Amino acid sequence: MVHRVEAMPEEPATADAVVLLADHDDFDYKAVELHARYVLDCRNRLSGANVDALRAPRTAKRPLACGFAGQKP
Repeated sequence: MVHRVEAMPEEPATADAVVLLADHDDFDYKAVELHARYVLDCRNRLSGANVDALRAPRTAKRPLACGFAGQKP
């Protein structure tokens, strides 16, 4: 089950995983990076052995398009 919690310093250490979905200027990213057991970073803000980040392929010559299978962008 997924629970939303307040961004308190002790929260990352108690979670099985932290998912970073949005950028927030007043969020303590370093505390998450240092204390979370595992982080799925969808914003490419963190790095470290406990962080997996979603990144676009560097070989793409044009922006990735969203759509249904078989539909041209």
